[in-house]
Formats: sequence, structure tokens, C-alpha cells
Amino acid sequence: MHFLPQVATTYLFAIQIYLRLCDHPYDPNAEDGNEANKLSKNELKKQKRMAKKAATKEEADKGKQDKQQSKKADPELDGVQPEPLDPDQLLKTDKPLEEAAKFVEPLIQLNSDQIGAYILGFEVYYRKAKILPMLQCLKRGAELDPTNPKLHVCRVKFLMFNAKNTFDGPVGEILEETIPVVFPSTTDARELNEQFKRDHGHSFPHRLAIGEVGVLFDPATSETVLSWLSKSIDDEKVKGRTWKNCLRFVRYAKAGRLGPLNSEQIDQLARRCQKPFKDTTAFGAYLKDGNTAQN
Repeated sequence: MHFLPQVATTYLFAIQIYLRLCDHPYDPNAEDGNEANKLSKNELKKQKRMAKKAATKEEADKGKQDKQQSKKADPELDGVQPEPLDPDQLLKTDKPLEEAAKFVEPLIQLNSDQIGAYILGFEVYYRKAKILPMLQCLKRGAELDPTNPKLHVCRVKFLMFNAKNTFDGPVGEILEETIPVVFPSTTDARELNEQFKRDHGHSFPHRLAIGEVGVLFDPATSETVLSWLSKSIDDEKVKGRTWKNCLRFVRYAKAGRLGPLNSEQIDQLARRCQKPFKDTTAFGAYLKDGNTAQN
């Protein structure tokens, strides 16, 4: 059995939605900004849009899969059939973490070749405090894309989690045997981040990961990290300074991954990131007036 690529993508959509719901529970009665759950109107619309997109994509993918399966005689070659997705049910669940796990498990068990499955899988198991599945996701993720910036954040989170907890018995034995394999250079989280910075500090997406980890280590460094990342936008030596990566910078800041920022600071950051991309309107969603920054 295997996952068709389009089915795996649908599952990843669902997992992302459930993880967002863990941070921002959906309240259908709070249409005007969903303030009770600290969810902005734009973010609420995005959640609804993602849920609808996941359900629509799942329906389209199922049609493609049915056509493919009708041509096959060997059931062992059939792709995995996803469960039907309902956008309203995706948003209304009161157990988003448990629902996310239901989508993660088959992706992991069937050895998905998409790095996103293991990054999101780690986030699910990290929230559930299941250290062995966390490590399994990191191991497989490193086999697919060892320098992935999002995977780096997961790796640091794992080392920090492991350092704060003690595991005895079979779990401890497995960790003792496997951690050196997954982390051959160092098992110190701060040292790992310094190594990553030396090796990949020339890349803007990787700088985002380095900055996020820095704030995890010490929230007081938020201002310094934001300044470093902002200056990177104009640094010609830094690669990957695309509008999409700059937009990701704003999204990370909005989500609190780079420290607490108020709406005014988010507005200023969005305008700063949009400045090199005069024809891009994507930053408008993060401006206080909702309009694209003017030059």
C-alpha cells in the first residue's frame, strides 16, 4: 500500500488546520474578528479557506484516484483512500490534536516521501509529549532533507525537550541508542543552532529558523532577532530573499514565533518586508488598514 502524492497533500492540509486550531480554537459565533480566541478576521478567513480547500482537493483527488484504481487489477498497487473531509467538521472539532494524529499516523506508517509529513508529524507528537514518535519523525525527515530549516527548528525543540525530561526503561534505552544517530555532531541544542548558523546563515529561510530558535532559547532576544532578520532583507549576500520568504517572516512574527508583537509592530514589519516587492499585494493582510503598503 502507498499514498498517492495528491492524497498525502490533502492529509497535510488537514494536519495544518488542526495544528492551527490547537493555537486558535474556532468560534463560529465570533464572526467579527473572533476576539474570544485571539484570532484575527484575516486568520479566521484563512482557516475557513484552508478547510474548504482541503475538502475540495480531497474530493478532486478521490476522483483521480478512482480512475487510476479502475485500471488496476492488483489490489496491492492501490493507493490509500482518504477519509472524506468536511470543512465545517474540520473547524468544529473540540479535539484538534487527536484529529491531527489520525492523519499523521498513516503518513508515517506508510513511509511518506514528503518532508512536510515528518515536520508536521513532529509538531503533533511534540504537543502530545511522545518522544519516540518525535525522534522517528526527525530520523526520517533528516533522510529526506537534512538541512531543511523547519526540520532544524524541530530538531532543536527535541533536544530541549529531551534535556528537560528523564526517560528510563526501554524508552530510555532506545533514546540512548538512537539520538547519537540522528544527532551525530552534537546533542546540545544551542551548539546545534550555532553549527546551523555557520553552515546555512547565508540563506534567508534558514535565518528565519535560526532566529526562531534563538527566541526559543531566550525570549528577551526577540528585538535583536527581528532587527537581524529585517536587515537581512537588504543584504545582497543573503540568498532566498523572495517575497514569499519575506511574507513567511511576517507570518512567523504574527504567530508569535519571533516574540510578542503588537498590531503596530506587525504593520511596520509588513511594510518593511513589502518595500522591495512593490507590485506584491500579499502583505496587505498584515497591515492595520488591510491595504497594500504604498510607496
